[in-house]
Amino acid sequence: MNRRVAAALLVACTLLGLATGCAKDADTLDSAATATQVQQVIGGRIDPDVDHVTCPTEIARGSGKSFTCTAVLAKGLGRVRLRVTQANDGKALQIGLLDAVIDRADAAQHLHRSLVETYHRSFTVSCGSAGPVVMAPGATFPCTAKDANSSRKVVATVVDPTGTFRFDVG
Repeated sequence: MNRRVAAALLVACTLLGLATGCAKDADTLDSAATATQVQQVIGGRIDPDVDHVTCPTEIARGSGKSFTCTAVLAKGLGRVRLRVTQANDGKALQIGLLDAVIDRADAAQHLHRSLVETYHRSFTVSCGSAGPVVMAPGATFPCTAKDANSSRKVVATVVDPTGTFRFDVG
């Protein structure tokens, strides 16, 4: 996921006017209507496209109450968990990512730039196949960094839902 897009989503997208159509009764939000509104906000902000969003069946209304929805990515590419927090007694929602959508090719480019800047020499870096992958913060994946003299294993760690990486050279 593009860090700029992820940061904008993480800051919190706010949906106003959810009271119209989202209330089943005074104490709950309508799950399907809430999922539709959440998808309208995050659709186009997560790459790849979001196929649909699911939210809990029962959502108690109340300022500060949170629940988790799931954005199901198109083409079966995974599921992204979203933390949804109510404001204004459920009339507004703040949406934040719990998972990152990363591309291992982007991670390899980031690692390559970091190694070249640090060691001032050429490297070949691989972190696996290109394409979007959903990973929770704390998840790791292997990379390999090679220069003219050696090859090193590198562990890439997803630091946060915006897709920030930390690399540990072995």
